[in-house]
Amino acid sequence: GRASALRFAADPGTEYRLVVDAPAAEALASPAAPGIVLERQDGRMLFDTGAARFTVLDDEALIAEAVLRDGAESRTVLQGSGRGAYVVDQNGRRARLGGPGSEMQTTFRVQGPRWTVLRKEGWYVTDEGARIARGIVWLHFHGGSPRVKLVHRLVLTENTNKTWFQDIGIEFQAAFEGRDAAFDVTPGAAPADPLRVALPAGAEAWMLQDDYPHFLERGSHYAVALQQDGATQELASGAVCGDWCELTGSESGFGIALRDFAPQFPKEFTVTPRGVTARLWSGRPGRAL
Repeated sequence: GRASALRFAADPGTEYRLVVDAPAAEALASPAAPGIVLERQDGRMLFDTGAARFTVLDDEALIAEAVLRDGAESRTVLQGSGRGAYVVDQNGRRARLGGPGSEMQTTFRVQGPRWTVLRKEGWYVTDEGARIARGIVWLHFHGGSPRVKLVHRLVLTENTNKTWFQDIGIEFQAAFEGRDAAFDVTPGAAPADPLRVALPAGAEAWMLQDDYPHFLERGSHYAVALQQDGATQELASGAVCGDWCELTGSESGFGIALRDFAPQFPKEFTVTPRGVTARLWSGRPGRAL
């Protein structure tokens, strides 16, 4: 028999039909969505999916700029986010994945008009030039879609008796002034049912899963809080939260989803008017990795 595979980007709430080995006259045909166009410039690559344009710099691991298209209009939602992946060790040293000292390597795992996967690998480097870990990132782009799938792997390279980490995350810097945050506080809930939080200037909101059943421990807890003018207010709490958040402004916005958010605790989404940080290991509960 013949081996085959099907892969496509689907929009929620839409029905799809697949016809296999149908006669040509009966096959369902529809115009193909625009494919991915890759343009190389000095020190950067531009991925145009038709629905959005993403810029990735050669010496950075992540998307530096994201521009969404809505008909004839274009809106920049991310800017300056290419070095957003960071780690903080037990001594407070912050290192970022990217920059001249990272020795960033760029390869393609898949390159096609419907699906392209860019692989980035390099060093996490402090401002003083110390290399304290390596990182690997895969960026999945889909033709006709404004969504990007990001896969991150932290590679420990130092003696873990001497170097460990209290905070690991990825910062997504907004190109607009955010006004509201939305958090998925109910696993499996529809996107229309989040907890919405107004974000005044200087405020910070977060959703943190700081405990979850593991080994013989049965405790489970999450909280959503807002910090403003030095005061912290808890807005919601419970056993298990969902896995996504959003930041919106007057005309733009974007969302971040992190699969298996609660079971991989301690996980945290931190949202400010300037952007969103997905904390892959949150230091807020006081645990170290």
